[in-house]
Amino acid sequence: MVRQWRDGPGSPVVPWFDPDDAGTAARVLILMESPAPATAEMGAAAFCSLDNADRSNRTMRLVMTEVGLARSACVKWNVVPWVLPTRAPTVADIDAARPMLIAVLAQLPALEIVVTVGRPALHGLTRALWAGELPGLYRLVSTPHPSQRTALAAIAAADRLRATLTRVTEHIATTEG
Repeated sequence: MVRQWRDGPGSPVVPWFDPDDAGTAARVLILMESPAPATAEMGAAAFCSLDNADRSNRTMRLVMTEVGLARSACVKWNVVPWVLPTRAPTVADIDAARPMLIAVLAQLPALEIVVTVGRPALHGLTRALWAGELPGLYRLVSTPHPSQRTALAAIAAADRLRATLTRVTEHIATTEG
């Protein structure tokens, strides 16, 4: 799927899915905004990964570890899967990327929960819902993006992320089996 998106002149560099995530067996989709600029610097070797060295992924990875949310239950993706170096995704970006989001969701038959991280991710998912394009019905939880501009906002965002992922972890634990 990613290879198809990358083919052709002028196609954006869309990072690969992380093979350390759950892949098509994911029960949880962590839907973020767009890849960090450092991801684009990796070019063809770029992965949409919690292991990427930017602050947002580092925070997500630390909180997931803290609350016990296993990567083996999750897959990470971005509502706009190509890099937007200097800005947050616009409605036009989100709409242009929506077919990719729908294709990703269609490949996740075990998906139960979508965690939208940041307003653009929430906006993108709800626009797909309103358009009647979602291939399933999921529990939706939303949390602020962890890369807030001020220290106090970053602390509050991390606290809300922790509370959100704790609830997701509890749900996964109670429905396993």
